[in-house]
Amino acid sequence: MGVRGRKQRRELGLKDMPFITFDVGGIPKYDAPGGFACALWLMLLGTAAWGLRSCWRRRPPLVDAMGIVVAFNICLHTVYGDDFFLYSPHWVFPVIVCMAVGIRFAEEASGRVAALVRTALPCLVAATALNSLMMVHDIYWWFAPYR
Repeated sequence: MGVRGRKQRRELGLKDMPFITFDVGGIPKYDAPGGFACALWLMLLGTAAWGLRSCWRRRPPLVDAMGIVVAFNICLHTVYGDDFFLYSPHWVFPVIVCMAVGIRFAEEASGRVAALVRTALPCLVAATALNSLMMVHDIYWWFAPYR
């Protein structure tokens, strides 16, 4: 049974809690850790695309399958729904598989790329963790008056 009316909310001590939505933001809306993580992610995606392009004939069939999944999700979610937070699990696995295969091919092609990726991946994880921690902190303080 959900809490619907203001009276029911007050009885449960919820008062008038604000609702949180995840709006689609652009790169300028990111703060420092989020912008750094976004830049690293784009760099790694570019590296993966270069790796897949350089070894296109040797790519495993899994890359084709993941490409079909991504294309299907683009077609489906362009028509049905625009909530990126809700549909992100549909995209994560195929994009990361294609990225991992592309980065592996890029590392085979160039030793400098391998060193760059080994530096960029831990930095990406740290920047993403810091950005997520900042978001959770903001959400905590938005709801602090309603505890």
